[in-house]
Amino acid sequence: RILHNSFIILPTKILRWNVSKIEDITIESLSILDIIHPKPDILVVGTGSHIPHGTDLYFELQKLPLGVEVLPLVCFPPQ
Repeated sequence: RILHNSFIILPTKILRWNVSKIEDITIESLSILDIIHPKPDILVVGTGSHIPHGTDLYFELQKLPLGVEVLPLVCFPPQ
């Protein structure tokens, strides 16, 4: 079964993340990373057909204290 949602996947649980498109990712939506435990080691963001290099979001993601992978949708398995 394929799920078309955003998730935060932790070792013992999966949390639904209320983000449905790259434009929904904001500093506020990333604040969930401050309250979950254990802290994630990496954040993988699927962006659709493009990577938003040079945007405010891109620079904010680079400031996070964890590894960040920003990948276009074509890097994920076909749906």
